[in-house]
Parts: sequence; structure tokens; C-alpha cells
Amino acid sequence: MYKVQDTISSLEQHLEMESSSNTDNELVPFEQLPYWIKFCYKYSSLRPSKKMKCITALLDLARIPGFCCLCVGLAGGNLAVGLGMSIFLPIWAVTNALFSTELDTEHYYMKMLRRDKILAEKINKRCKSYCKGSVIGNIFFWQPLWILSLMRPLLGTKVFDPLFGKDTSDIFIYCGIGSSVLHPVWDIMQFALWKALTKEISLKIWIKKSESYLSNIKTILLSKKPKDEILDQLAKEQETIEDFAHCINTTENNTKGVVLVFKTIYLFLPLLLLLLPRAEQIKTINLTLILVFSLLNLHSLNGSLQKIAKPNMVWERLKQRLLNDFRLAPAVGGEIFQNTEQFYLYLDKHEISARRACGTNITSKLISKGFGLAASVFSFIFYLVIRNEMQTML
Repeated sequence: MYKVQDTISSLEQHLEMESSSNTDNELVPFEQLPYWIKFCYKYSSLRPSKKMKCITALLDLARIPGFCCLCVGLAGGNLAVGLGMSIFLPIWAVTNALFSTELDTEHYYMKMLRRDKILAEKINKRCKSYCKGSVIGNIFFWQPLWILSLMRPLLGTKVFDPLFGKDTSDIFIYCGIGSSVLHPVWDIMQFALWKALTKEISLKIWIKKSESYLSNIKTILLSKKPKDEILDQLAKEQETIEDFAHCINTTENNTKGVVLVFKTIYLFLPLLLLLLPRAEQIKTINLTLILVFSLLNLHSLNGSLQKIAKPNMVWERLKQRLLNDFRLAPAVGGEIFQNTEQFYLYLDKHEISARRACGTNITSKLISKGFGLAASVFSFIFYLVIRNEMQTML
């Protein structure tokens, strides 16, 4: 978990450089950035290049056989369930192509990297570790998972026999296992640079800016200056901070929204497909695998919601810590604002108060209600699946 006290000081350095007029504030050439930043940018789908988008789309398509084999394997050779689960990937590929976020050398994030050597080194290390982690993860996790899910002893049947016939079954299995090698390549091209930027810049600096902004509000309200002057200073502070938040939300809105939507779909899809009539019964071990898979998806959805809502959680905690001060009572209770409720309503309308996903502010209250509803529906469907399988066994 991120703590406010532990956030990086890159924002302060960035603001100091922005306000200075010396040559240190000039943008360094992109070619002078560390190697792994340039490598991830050059081979990333975030690059505004038709060539890279086409390559990424082809990689998405090439991974479909492997993903299809994995889903059919998890479903115990049941085509209805396995192919239904695998529909997720082509839909994701199309959506990703339509709503991709472009990143160029004049982008807000890239400008920060070209002004801040310390931050650039942090991003470079994260990109390097992520690239290596993707390759290692493929060797020790994805490949064994693909192979285990397709083993004949586990399935007890040929996966594609009902659809393609006996002679083609093995070919599709081998193609599926072979195409899974593309997973780390696709992962690096899609997310290596983006994850580094959003974690090191977006999240931590967002938190730092929130702390700085609320501290400034408190200082201004306690300054005992005339009301008009105080409101003018508050307006200037708000304009600066809202420009930052609006820029980040505009950049990340679609990406975060698509991730949440598809994680929600993939949370319920396996269970809903298990409720459909099937030609053959799924083995107990395969049913266990697919139910565990669904539980992992529930955990993944919760983790994503917590990460996206992190700035809002910090914002609420900072409001209590910095603005819950008796000395502010006169200012927020009549001198500047009509009442305390109006003051806090004004704060909650700020763009900096929360990230956006699909145009919706992801707040701590929203995720507590939304995840609670999702978990309740998931538990109910989970119960129906278990009950149906128990009745079938008996």
C-alpha cells in the first residue's frame, strides 16, 4: 500500500523546474532517455504509429488459439463453456484497438521524464523489471498452465473432437501451446511502459498533489485576509490542480474503464456458462479449476478497484487530517462559505478528488457499494452452480 509520507518528491522537483527559467528546465532530447524507456516506447502499442497498432492487432489474433485451448481445457473439454470463455479475447482485441491510448514524445508524462532525471531512472528500472518479469512469468507460469490444462489425463477426452474430428485434435492443442509463447511479447508491447508511468507518475504524484493542495487551502483559510482575496487565491490554486487532474483523467479514463468492464465480464462469464445445459458433465477436478479461476477473477477485480480508488481514499483521509481543525470553523462556517456542508460539497466536486473510469468518479464509497453488489451476485450464481452440479452427481 502507498503511504502519503512515502510518496516520491518528483512533483516538488517538477514544480521547481517548471517555475525556473534556467537551462535545466529545458526538455532533454528523447534519444537521451534511459534505454528501457526508449525500448518500451519504441515497441509499445501506445506509440502513435499505424505500424505498431497493426503488429499489436496481429499479436492479439495470434494469441486466440492458445487462449481458446486454455479455456476449453479449464472447462474439461466442454466446448460450450470453453469457447464461451474464450470470446473474451477477440472482444478485448477489438475494444483495445478502438479505445487505445496514444503516447507520444510531447505527452504530459513524457515531458516529465525528459525534465526529471531521477523520475526517468525510476521509470527505466520499472520497465526493465517488468520486461524481465514477463519473460520469466511465461516460462514458469503461463507455459506450465497451458500444458497442464490440456493434458489428456486431466481432460480424459480430446478437446476438439466433437467439432473438428479425431485427426485435427492434436494439431489445435499444439498450436494453442505454441501461440502462448507470444504472451510475454504482447504483454511487453501493451503494458510495460504504461504500467510504469501510471504507477510511478500518475498515482504517486496525484497523491502528493492532493496533499499539497489541501495544505495550501488550509493555509489560505487561516491567513485572515479579506474574503475576496482568499477566494481569489483559492480559485488560482484550484485552476492549477484541476488542470493536472483533468489531464490525467482524460488520458487514463478509457484504459481504466475498459479494464474494469472486462474484468467484471470475465468474473461472471464462466459461472453463467456453467449454468447452461451441457451435452456432457464436467469432471470434478475441472469444475474445481474453473470455480477457483472465477474466485481469482473476483480478487483481481477488487484489486483493480482498490488501485483506481486509491487517490480518492487518500483524498478523504487528508481532508480529515488537514481540514478537521477548530481554527477553520469560522472560515468554513460563515465567514467564507455559508456552512461546513457547502465547503465540503465544494471540495468533493473537484476533479482531483477521484480518478475517472468510463467517465465515472471511482470513489471509496462507490467501490464499497459496487463491489458489495458484485460479490453478492457472484455468491448467488456460485451457489446455483454448486447446487446444480451436486444434483447432477446425485
